[in-house]
Amino acid sequence: MCEEVCMKELLVLVVFACASILDIRSRTIPNLFSLILLAVWYSGLIASENREAVLLQSLTSEAFFLSVLFLTQLFMKVFNRKGFLGGGDIKLIFSGCLFLDIKETFVFLIFSNFLGVLCALILLLWKNRYKDSRQQKFKNSSLNPIFQFTFPFAPFLSFGMALALFLR
Repeated sequence: MCEEVCMKELLVLVVFACASILDIRSRTIPNLFSLILLAVWYSGLIASENREAVLLQSLTSEAFFLSVLFLTQLFMKVFNRKGFLGGGDIKLIFSGCLFLDIKETFVFLIFSNFLGVLCALILLLWKNRYKDSRQQKFKNSSLNPIFQFTFPFAPFLSFGMALALFLR
């Protein structure tokens, strides 16, 4: 039983790590990662002896995530801010929350957001400080607007998932 749970958690972390690498490189998270996590969760649900409890735990975790997402989007609309999460990030969080209970989902979301905001602030300060000297070195390309206005959030989601699974 323990080996099965550890292998499932390891697989979840590997999928999150692969999504992080791709998010850093291309600023996209393909649907394949969410589908893999969904398939792993579903196979675990089928193999579980206590399907109702596992399903209820996952649905509670998903409802918590959706309520947090709705409230943050509402907050962003009030202040006329653009959304801060991409579709790939939302799908990755949604599929990752299937493996967590409500307390672990809270840890996952809080820790991921804290690290992401902290790193974004550091990068913003660094970018503003060295803005003039860097602009002369780089040539313009078609990918510059993508990398200039997007932020890879999957690495922080990976750290948050690892912490939530470790604290289990």
